[in-house]
Amino acid sequence: MTGKPLDGFQEQPLTSRISLAGEGKKLVAGTPEEAASLLAAETGIDISGMKFNGVVEREEYLEPGIKVKEYNWMSEPQTGPDGRPDHSKMRYLHLSALADTGQVVGFSLQDESGRGKKR
Repeated sequence: MTGKPLDGFQEQPLTSRISLAGEGKKLVAGTPEEAASLLAAETGIDISGMKFNGVVEREEYLEPGIKVKEYNWMSEPQTGPDGRPDHSKMRYLHLSALADTGQVVGFSLQDESGRGKKR
């Protein structure tokens, strides 16, 4: 293991990173509603206008035997100038929690709405 990406692997550059500091409290989300509420309270991420795409329970890749629930939301595509759906400005949100306790172990937000704009 060299730490270098595999040939052909394209890593997307991160434009910003948000870290959650639980400040001694456990961040828990056992339902989609709890996950949405926690994201709003702890990160300020606004998920209004985003559609809940469901929850998937899977075994953790690096820790066999540990089950994780992944909650997923996405925005609806806007209509482009040609009248067809424009997926280039969509937002995708994922939150992962341990299936048995609901303890949050990670989240990510992919926001394409700023793509192509200068900072």
